[in-house]
Amino acid sequence: MSLDALPPECSECVALTLREPRSILSLTASCRTLYDALRSSRLLWRTLCLELLGAPLVDLHLTAWGCSGADPRFFRRLYRAASRGDEFVYANKLRSEMIGDSEQLEAALAATGHTSTGAGGFVALVGGWRPDCSEPVLQTALVDLSRRRLRHPSLAAGSATPARRMRHAACSVARPAWLPLPAGQRPAPLVLVLGGAADGGPPPEGMPDLPRGAPIPGGIRRLLLLEVAAPDGSLVKWHETEAAGQAPGGGMWHHQAGSFAGGTRAVVFGGDVPPDDPEHVYVLDLPTRSWARVGTSGSAPSWRSLHSAAVFRADAATRRDALVVLGGSDEHVQPFSSGPCDDFEPRVLCLTTFEWHGPADLDEQGAGGSSGSEPPVRWTPVPRMRFAVGVYGQRLVVYSGHGGVPLPTRELHLLLDLRSLRWSRLTPRNRPSSLANTPAAAMSCGVIAGGVQMGYFGIRPCPKLDVLLLAEPPADGDPAADPGAAWEGAPRAAPAGASGARHAEAASGGDDDEEEDEDDDDDDDRVVRVNVQSSDGTQRELLLPLSFVVAFMRQQESQQGEGEAGGEGTSEEEAGGEAAASEEEVATASSVGDAAADAFAGLMRDLD
Repeated sequence: MSLDALPPECSECVALTLREPRSILSLTASCRTLYDALRSSRLLWRTLCLELLGAPLVDLHLTAWGCSGADPRFFRRLYRAASRGDEFVYANKLRSEMIGDSEQLEAALAATGHTSTGAGGFVALVGGWRPDCSEPVLQTALVDLSRRRLRHPSLAAGSATPARRMRHAACSVARPAWLPLPAGQRPAPLVLVLGGAADGGPPPEGMPDLPRGAPIPGGIRRLLLLEVAAPDGSLVKWHETEAAGQAPGGGMWHHQAGSFAGGTRAVVFGGDVPPDDPEHVYVLDLPTRSWARVGTSGSAPSWRSLHSAAVFRADAATRRDALVVLGGSDEHVQPFSSGPCDDFEPRVLCLTTFEWHGPADLDEQGAGGSSGSEPPVRWTPVPRMRFAVGVYGQRLVVYSGHGGVPLPTRELHLLLDLRSLRWSRLTPRNRPSSLANTPAAAMSCGVIAGGVQMGYFGIRPCPKLDVLLLAEPPADGDPAADPGAAWEGAPRAAPAGASGARHAEAASGGDDDEEEDEDDDDDDDRVVRVNVQSSDGTQRELLLPLSFVVAFMRQQESQQGEGEAGGEGTSEEEAGGEAAASEEEVATASSVGDAAADAFAGLMRDLD
């Protein structure tokens, strides 16, 4: 039987067996009948999208693009957008619908040291340092991706009451057989929460009051599973259990976790524990509730704290998963402290062979350049920590963060090709609705939430929520033939000779080019180096916003009396008079007296 004589369902089965896009293209090139059948196959393109992006991201794009889930064209175009992965847009209208007139915005989003995890049709925001929150139980907020709502759910009957925490790790997992499924309820992914440190908030009834920064008892051996117990996200239920095997039980924080093998296993790397051996990772087998300490080989990264990591599908044909690790510090760091930034070279761990590789390994194998020639020089962004990452197919988006030097504005968004491990700058089509640069935010399934801002009274969590999505590609290469939905990422014609991120500014247009929100100040990137010497002689160099330093010094002068302060006022121009004319706009060092130094030191204790 020839290929063109196959029934459509058989053609789909053959294509799904191949999985790899190039193999499918070769198959469709064999005959026109097969090409037409597969091009119009909803099953094929929907399956490919789900495997490449995951259900939450597919659902969110379906909502934002305003398309029908019954139309194979949506899935075909989404797959093309994800495969290219070079054009992104902030879905500001969708974000406004999610927030609505929510009175719980501050309570749900103002956090740092929290996690953001996509599970089913929701993104769960769990824990974090929330100094203005008085809830005794681990805080949870849900972003409903299909109903476009932000929810602050209640606890369902029979729920465990885990303690508040920050700097924990979380990932989406499949429901294990040992956790019974309520009658009539469809199985859905759960959120696994591991480790962390106390944030200083009130404890649940009957639990000890842990000092701020103390490790959560049980470490990663104590498993917390979050279940969305109502279809609309109004109820959640916590399940708590213990796991056996080889894993730190005395506490762990600043680590990263990701699930693989269909959500039945989880991998943990880095974090702050007694530094035994950085070339080992911990793997949880969820069905048996057992941990294993797994030895690794290859180009392993140094031990990391305050880093970011994500699991991605490294090979569609073999369904092989991998863990990518980025940034952070190679020093062990206390929960409310920081350390020097390590390099920003990506390291990838194969979760089948547990072998590490990095950019240099790919260059040696010839993957970084053409055959028989030297690979192109790699560009590496400014190192950083406390940044957010999100996986979009074979691309990793990096958002914000902070490091030893201020981040250049052009490096606020970065794009990492997970196949070649090559970096590029990312310029979204438009600007976000809320704060443009928010270190310590968390990201999952396109949703960027929480983080910190520097204010006149120190570093404080802020209620950020933004949605970063793939821009909608034109159908058949003709924007006029398919205008798409009326949203920021609708298809647009590119200027002649421009493509991808290069024409992002030219294509932005519309309301998004208007004046920014008042909370997105152009001076946010102006930073001064302040040499602080406290009364005990200890010296320290701080990087602080210029406007904050000016306001702080004025406040100190006013407290010393008008006579003493007369004629000594400091203007922003005077404070920034020696500013360097570099891209980062870093001012030259200034010195501060003992009283101000001690006050600054007090503020820095609030640094998350």
